Amino acid sequence: MAVVDEHSIGRLLLDAGFRYQRTYIHEYGAFNIDGTSTAFRRVPSVVNQWEPAQPSGSFGATYYFTDQLSLRASFLTGVIEPRRGTLDVDLTEPSKEHRTMWDLGFRLNRERLGEFSLTGFYTKQQDAITLSGLTGR
Repeated sequence: MAVVDEHSIGRLLLDAGFRYQRTYIHEYGAFNIDGTSTAFRRVPSVVNQWEPAQPSGSFGATYYFTDQLSLRASFLTGVIEPRRGTLDVDLTEPSKEHRTMWDLGFRLNRERLGEFSLTGFYTKQQDAITLSGLTGR
């Protein structure tokens, strides 16, 4: 489910959104492991369960200096639960990931030359799951 809204105030365009996401798992048993799955033989499969909810919120603003030049900034934050059945190197369930993202960019549009845009972004992750490709010990 997502709820979004956008308002235009002169040359300023504001937008905000909230997203609530859940996934249903029919069956998950760590089948896509690169290497050996020996360490996971004692781990039961996840069958017919809902994943925890993943709420997130965003806010953005675009300012149109002219019809050809605009500046855009946005902010997004949310919580990402580890997939049920996910284990860390100690074979325990990992913590929730808290993710925050910012981006800033501009767009230049010239009728004869075309459109050019450049955006920079920054992402901050706390307790993120990183995939090493390693399984077991």
